[in-house]
Amino acid sequence: MRSFSFALTVLLCSLVTAQNAVRRFSFTRETCLDKGIFGTGDIQLVRNKNTTSCDASMGIQASDNDTQAFHMHSNGKLDSLLVRNNLSIELWLELDTVTPEDRKTIMTIVGKKNLQGLSICDQQGIDFQVHQQRDSFLITYRTADQFVEPCQSIRVGLNKTQGMTHFLVTLNDNSQEIFINGTSATLARQRFSLKSWISTKLIFMGYPLSDSSVWKGILHQMTLFSGDSPNANDLILQGLPASIPQSQDAAFVIHEDAEDVPGSHENDWYRTEAPLEDTGRIVLPYTSKNIVVRELQTDHNVTAPVPLPRVCFYLVTLPTVGRLYQANGSPIKSPSSQFSLISVESPIGELIYVPPLDQHSEDADMTSFEFCVWSDATLFHSRQCEAISTATVRVLSVNDPPIALPVEEVRLYEGSQSRIQLSGFDKDIGDSIRNFEITQPPQYGRLHLSVNAFREDNLHHGTPLTLLNNIVGSSDDSGSIYIDYDLLSDEVSVPAVHGSEGAQDSFSFRVQDQGGLWSTEEVVPIRILSALSGNSTASIIQQGVRNEKNIVVCGADNSGMKRRISLFVDSVDTQGQLLGPKGRVEAGQLLDDMSDAFPYENGFAFTYNPSLEMCHGKTTANATFFFRVVAFVGNSSEIASTSDGFSHKIQVVCQLDQLSLTLPTETIKVQESSLHKMTNATCSGSQNLNEDCSLVAINGISIGSSGFRSRKATVIVDIPHGFVSLKEAGWKYTELVHGRRSMARGNVTFRAFPEDMTLIFSNLEYQNHQAGETKLQIAILFGDCPIDVLSTPEESFWTPTCQLLRKTIRIQVHADPNKYRAKQLVAGAFPWPVLICMFVYPILYFWWIQKKSDAGKQFERELDVVWIQHRDADGKFYYENTITDTVTWMAPIGEECKLWVDPEA
Repeated sequence: MRSFSFALTVLLCSLVTAQNAVRRFSFTRETCLDKGIFGTGDIQLVRNKNTTSCDASMGIQASDNDTQAFHMHSNGKLDSLLVRNNLSIELWLELDTVTPEDRKTIMTIVGKKNLQGLSICDQQGIDFQVHQQRDSFLITYRTADQFVEPCQSIRVGLNKTQGMTHFLVTLNDNSQEIFINGTSATLARQRFSLKSWISTKLIFMGYPLSDSSVWKGILHQMTLFSGDSPNANDLILQGLPASIPQSQDAAFVIHEDAEDVPGSHENDWYRTEAPLEDTGRIVLPYTSKNIVVRELQTDHNVTAPVPLPRVCFYLVTLPTVGRLYQANGSPIKSPSSQFSLISVESPIGELIYVPPLDQHSEDADMTSFEFCVWSDATLFHSRQCEAISTATVRVLSVNDPPIALPVEEVRLYEGSQSRIQLSGFDKDIGDSIRNFEITQPPQYGRLHLSVNAFREDNLHHGTPLTLLNNIVGSSDDSGSIYIDYDLLSDEVSVPAVHGSEGAQDSFSFRVQDQGGLWSTEEVVPIRILSALSGNSTASIIQQGVRNEKNIVVCGADNSGMKRRISLFVDSVDTQGQLLGPKGRVEAGQLLDDMSDAFPYENGFAFTYNPSLEMCHGKTTANATFFFRVVAFVGNSSEIASTSDGFSHKIQVVCQLDQLSLTLPTETIKVQESSLHKMTNATCSGSQNLNEDCSLVAINGISIGSSGFRSRKATVIVDIPHGFVSLKEAGWKYTELVHGRRSMARGNVTFRAFPEDMTLIFSNLEYQNHQAGETKLQIAILFGDCPIDVLSTPEESFWTPTCQLLRKTIRIQVHADPNKYRAKQLVAGAFPWPVLICMFVYPILYFWWIQKKSDAGKQFERELDVVWIQHRDADGKFYYENTITDTVTWMAPIGEECKLWVDPEA
């Protein structure tokens, strides 16, 4: 027990009447620190601080078993209180809780010794003495009849030895009376003279030295009264001065699960909010002399005038294992400083302790924490606590029910089996799964034990598990067993199974731990899938070509059961006709049993004829059909199983639209072109060309088509002589493959939609610089044609996939009449103009050179010009090589070139 020292508080001589005197000594925490001296003036009590302590419950208590070490005495005589031959002594005591066999002295009034006397009162100078023996008070006192019977005694029984006890004795010459907790115990009627006592000392807890053990109770207050005797109930009503409450050490025992509720635990026991139904509630104990006095007052139906002070609870340290929560479930966190205190919000000191999940300490303490109490004040640091108490926590184990672990849905096909692992879990440390019980067998399939190692219970692999044989011991330390669910028997009755949706089955099981507790049931879901399957091979058919049995659909039953199977038609493409063995097949039709005859083992052959509208404006089209394989129950028409729907896709290659090619039949006449020397100013840019022009637009070419832009055709324009050009208005609809757009020689190859070809050819122009007759050949390839189609001698042919059109235009190029005019002049009169020019031109030439000497170099450069730039009717430039007499669209690089000059500028 921690010792405390207190300050001095003395209430001196409160006069009840003019001649009444009161000396009160209240031993509170304020009165024990001033050198152990109580009172002033003629009466002072001295406490031996070495052998007594001021308890935190605000009283004086012996701290040693040596009887010589305890005494309190007055500094002077007690005669000052014996004014009217009347003395009363009040004691507030907490009795010795250990029931003594021997008497223990509480208080002694010491008087004059009479060494010749025979009684203990004379020999040891005892005027009055109070002992506690077992559950009673033994009171000894000296009377005035010293020679007859000077030492008298009385024993008073106690109702209880715990709690606060109020003791009051009144002594005078005529009557003596003792009140214990307000109840009177009258002394013997002996002549009693206080004047004959000549008392000098008042001793507590240690006199006489030889005949009693040390009293280990607590003395809270002593009061001496002289004059009229006080009323015991009035003194009980006054109670004791207010005191600080005292915390008490405590040991709590809780269970690891105060109330096990499914789902109340989380994986991490260090929860932010404690589930109130799964906690250990504890109340921090404390005591206070005011509380004990209040109990005494309650027993006597005395209403206390002053309410009890408010009590505050503080945590000094937190448990190292587990966690504390306020009574409302909010978590208590560690303080920021080790000296800080944590306020407990409950007015009665109630807390919640949550141990680690499923942990217990059995006979040992799991953890501890410290706390203190205070009243009517706020504490901030642990050093402010009067006393710090320790609370220990011991957690007892609880056998929680085990848990049957859930099993994911089991999926298996008809006529097969599946191995299933059943497992359980016991969260109690040291506990494990002992047994498995099949509480509800499956409705359709069968369960068998699956064993791959020796079992101590001698159960073998394949042991049936039924309602009569449904408990199996765990096969390993992990708490699991393996069972087989099968549908292998032809006798198994299964509802209609539809594809991957299947049919539903299930069974239930539970587990038992070593303590004998069973878990709740866990349902194992099972999905039975159809063992039927179907397949078909995608096919390609040609529109307009007769193709029998172009669809083959096969089915299979993989269950191993002897069942009839057939084919169900889910849907049929409506853009054509589907023909089966017995004619047209419609959607929703169930066909006859599949045959195992070659070449279509368990299959059907169908013919699909696409409609003409299916390919309208298309090159290819698709048709899709959906089928299911169906199995029957025995020889009946009842459906036992259906496969998932599967599709058959057909690609229809649409036949070509037939094109027509129309060319001008008359010979096109064109004048010889002088493009390699000069531009024909008369016809350049003209849109109404005639036979006198050297640049001719070839009109009258047209291509007939369906008008749907389904696919492009390839056009080859063969040009044995001359040049071909396409103006921009038609060229933009083409995709060039070979050659060039303007001044093309040899051939030009391009791709275009047939619908645009008439417009394209209306912009075709032809010119040639050599006179004579030539041909312009136009070939059109449409569709998927073979590579060597152009080598065929036919001018045109057509198949559903390829069309060739090939025609020729005849062109007559006549010579330029101006080209031969010089020859005609020589054959006639003498050419005097020519002769004059021959003499005059040199003279003028040299004069011009002399006159324009500054431009001589530039003239020489013009004589050296090899390239001349020209522009055609569309504004495109081309270049003439004057040495090789050729033209090109490529601009010369690094050579002299005479640029074109607009004649209209």
